Amino acid sequence: MARFVGRIGTKINYATGKAEKTELDEQTVLQTIRYEHFRDDADALQGKLADILVNPNSLTCAEKLAEAMAQMSAHVDKSYGLNGDAANLAECLRAIGRAQKEIVPTIRENVVTPMQKFLKTEVVEFKKAKGQLDTAILDMDGCRSKRARSQSPDPSVKAELERKEEEARQTFETKLEEFKAIANQLGSHQNNQEQILKTFATTLLEYHKAAAEKINEYLQT
Repeated sequence: MARFVGRIGTKINYATGKAEKTELDEQTVLQTIRYEHFRDDADALQGKLADILVNPNSLTCAEKLAEAMAQMSAHVDKSYGLNGDAANLAECLRAIGRAQKEIVPTIRENVVTPMQKFLKTEVVEFKKAKGQLDTAILDMDGCRSKRARSQSPDPSVKAELERKEEEARQTFETKLEEFKAIANQLGSHQNNQEQILKTFATTLLEYHKAAAEKINEYLQT
């Protein structure tokens, strides 16, 4: 409780100019921003994949269109070419809808799940390390400010304040290195994301090839 109150006091001292806030080096700040941007973009992207992951128990847009085509066919006299043509296109669209559903498990397993794992594990560790670093900065700055403002003539008081400041500084340096180690894994995470995107693109290509084949079959009837 005392530390919590002390940290609030340090924040107030920042605002009033009674304490100087420790700023991280430029490289660490930039790496933090890059990591947070990547985290936010990955979260947004995996959310948008919901448009691709159709519900296997629901009709896809192609299948809904197929039903409309089938209805048109049923309402046209069989003596007209449109009767068979609409029926053939309906079957083509049903096949395309099935193909769209067939790629869902692959995308879920090889694209969505790895991205969600990153968000639920690595990002959580990043956030935890950043929080611990921020706390260490508050503690160190608070100790430094308290020592600088102390007017006690007692040498033992001064020694104790210096000891606490040094202890806080060492904790800060430890937490800083731990945070850097996690933040610097960004390159590896981005490489993994690159492979995930290629897997996604390959899966889409297979789907579109299957769709193109069905359309060509329809056009040749």
